[in-house]
Parts: sequence; structure tokens; C-alpha cells
Amino acid sequence: SKCFSQLKIPDFDKNIKNLSQEIFKTILRKFLEYFAGKTFLEIYQPKILALDYLTYPELHEESIVFLTEHRLLQKMVKVSSLIDLWLFDYIKIETSRNEKIISGIINFARFKK
Repeated sequence: SKCFSQLKIPDFDKNIKNLSQEIFKTILRKFLEYFAGKTFLEIYQPKILALDYLTYPELHEESIVFLTEHRLLQKMVKVSSLIDLWLFDYIKIETSRNEKIISGIINFARFKK
């Protein structure tokens, strides 16, 4: 839980047993920020600037953020030597699978430290 206090994830022990889509995404996003040394806004901001080149940028803003986040999360999970992260992992929370993903990232964070 020390790792989670550093990542500013409150009540992790309680939340891991009651994972929801939002809690899972928040945990993964905090790990992205931890490994990148940047806030999530700083990570995806360059991709948002690319919207200026699209005819209807308002149609793509959310999808570009989501796809950027997912691509970075996939890289993080692969570097952590884990199973792949699928879009399905956000939609249908299978506690054991999601716990394995989080556990592997924690182990990688400890190893990296």
C-alpha cells in the first residue's frame, strides 16, 4: 500500500476488492503518470493539438485521448512482462485478471525503483 500512497490512490485495499471501470482506469492512469514523470494532461496534450488538422475535431477529441491512453497503457503492461491489456479489460472487470495486471505493474514499479 506504500506504493499506492505515493501514487495518491486512496483506499486502494478497499478499492481493489470492488474494482469498477473508473477505479481500474484511475489506477492505471496513476501508474502512467508515475512512470512517465508527467501528468496525464501533459502526456496526451500533443495528440490533442493534432485535432487542429481535422475537419471536425470535436468528433475525435474523446477518441484520440482514449486511444492514446490505451496505447500507452498497453506499452506499460508489456514492459511489465504481463499479459496484454485489451479494451475489454476496461469494459468488463474480471477482478482476478485486473488484479494480475495491477500486481504486475506494482512489481515492475518496485523493480524499477
